[in-house]
Amino acid sequence: MAIETSDETMPVQTEKLAKATADLESHLRGSSGASRMPHVDGLRAIAMLIVLFGHGWQGFQYHIPVRIFGHQTDLTQFLQVAYLGVPGFLALSGFCLFYPYVACPDRKDPSLLDFWRRRIRRIIPPYYATLAIFGLIALTNLQPGGPMPIAFIKRWFLWHLPLLHNLRPEYAGAVNATMWSMGLEWQLYVFFPILFVLYKRFNPGWVAFVSFLVTLVVREYVRSSCEIMGSGDDINLYVLSYSVFGRIFDFSIGMYIATKLAKRPGHGAFANVSIVERAMFVLAGLASAFLLVRNALQMPGYQDIENFPIEAAWAMFFAGLILWTLKFDILHKIVAHPVLVFLGVISYSVYLLQGSILWPICGALSRHTHGVIVPMLLEYGLVLPLVIGLGYLFHLAYERPYMTKPGTQPVSETSLEAQRNHRALVCLVPLLLAALMAILSRC
Repeated sequence: MAIETSDETMPVQTEKLAKATADLESHLRGSSGASRMPHVDGLRAIAMLIVLFGHGWQGFQYHIPVRIFGHQTDLTQFLQVAYLGVPGFLALSGFCLFYPYVACPDRKDPSLLDFWRRRIRRIIPPYYATLAIFGLIALTNLQPGGPMPIAFIKRWFLWHLPLLHNLRPEYAGAVNATMWSMGLEWQLYVFFPILFVLYKRFNPGWVAFVSFLVTLVVREYVRSSCEIMGSGDDINLYVLSYSVFGRIFDFSIGMYIATKLAKRPGHGAFANVSIVERAMFVLAGLASAFLLVRNALQMPGYQDIENFPIEAAWAMFFAGLILWTLKFDILHKIVAHPVLVFLGVISYSVYLLQGSILWPICGALSRHTHGVIVPMLLEYGLVLPLVIGLGYLFHLAYERPYMTKPGTQPVSETSLEAQRNHRALVCLVPLLLAALMAILSRC
């Protein structure tokens, strides 16, 4: 497939941008040498770090009181943005699923069977491994007089195995408080074929706009219903707001960006984005920053700001970064840095583990620390690297083997040795996690 360029918009294409364009083309061809887009992995790492920084602060709960513009606030308010990681992940997910099909017009549309086979192979094994490992750890720690095993299994597995736990308030955070988004992601896959057809047949701008309206109506209904019905029903409505229809715009905007990039891959993609669209992406970023600062400074009326305006603006801005990183060489160098690319590749495994181990580690350490400096040093120098390291081992054991098509790796002496090492790692990771949780339970 030839990559189109425009002399008007790209007088000189730097070596970095040429490589990015080649990576996109190789990705579409299915080349084994470049099957991922570095800048997309970098953006995925940024979304993961937003989650880790936010949850790390929640574990330690340190405070840095300051006065800004006459408003008394806490600088750590700016760390309380873990919820913004999910819109970023969803936007990237929509982009990555849709882009290969719109970028290659001659590529056959996916059958539902093939689509679900690929999604199951990619998502389910690490997810089920997480459930099994932490389920067994929790089951061995059941105390006499505690929940009966049958009730425990129902709470732990019945709703989580089919990824429906985010639809029930009592189960949404039963295993891991962050796993609600896995149920949401899986349910968005159900609607992907519908969005696929809509984006193929109708104007992508209108499809994105309608998905925004759907999300807005659902979230506004939740907000107004909470005010009318009172706090007793807040939890049920909260779950509704984070179901498919409450988050479909975050996913859909990624698909919209895919249609823009597909028409002119690489640096020239920006020529396909109108001035109005560019302004909208810039304003989305500015709106996100303004709303976050307004909340952090606790300015008048901040209590009335719901997460939806911030999340929608952030999803749009984050999706727009897929194009911006191909437009500006310096931005591409930052986002496609090897460290960020590495973190992006293992981000799914890190995300699965962090909800179960990050808070317990931070909670155990926070009982023995005071002030600000020591908790910050422990969080960024010890806890987050430990979580990422364990996530990497988990990635090698339970995710990486399922990232390639079965039967594509040749059998050799080296591959047989790798298989033996993999089996050892599959056994080692649960033991490490069990030992860690045992230590934390005694701290």
